[in-house]
Amino acid sequence: MAAASWVLGLDVCPGGWAGICWLGTKVVGVFGTTVVSVVERATVAIDNAPIAVIGVDMFVGLPDYSVRQADALARFAIGPRRSSVFTAPSRTALEATTYAEALAINRQMTGRGFSAQAFAMRKKALEIDRFVHDLKVPLIEVHPEVTFAQMNGEPLLFSKKTHSVNSGSEPIRTTSLMQQPWPGRRCDFIAARPNRSHRHQRSSLMDYRPRSGSEKSAHLNGR
Repeated sequence: MAAASWVLGLDVCPGGWAGICWLGTKVVGVFGTTVVSVVERATVAIDNAPIAVIGVDMFVGLPDYSVRQADALARFAIGPRRSSVFTAPSRTALEATTYAEALAINRQMTGRGFSAQAFAMRKKALEIDRFVHDLKVPLIEVHPEVTFAQMNGEPLLFSKKTHSVNSGSEPIRTTSLMQQPWPGRRCDFIAARPNRSHRHQRSSLMDYRPRSGSEKSAHLNGR
């Protein structure tokens, strides 16, 4: 009987990368200073069981001369939260040393600018860009707001970081959505983390867990 395949979700965190390995009711957390090391630690943590797909909250597939259709589709999918989806800069722009230089390059290459926040992620984005070429496991780009919208059945009206009622509307549902796959469960991170990485925001930890389920769903549906 073939071994069941895990799903691995990755996200940037202080000091490197955090990952969640998911298989049904089993959840294992890992940390690594590089994307290669966090995947290696994930493999060890699940006793070398097969990983079906890796989902990462980072640009996958940097454009050269155009704007990615994936960004436009993600914005459409989350409606009022569309501003949370960054436009992926061109690969050449991310290789620039300053934001001003990168902005000029991107406008020349794609005809559009991009946010300073996206430029701030350049090292991680280029790390994923190098990593994907040698990877034998399917790697897909995921986004927390898109995932929460899929889990909720419609786009959420408020940010994942919103915890209170806004203008008489219902409270944000991310916490309850997060608890659905593994109610009452917690996971501990494996491996020592640098001191500055100990303070993970709750919103970031919320990102890791629910995405794992949607990553597998997206992969199985050919998306």
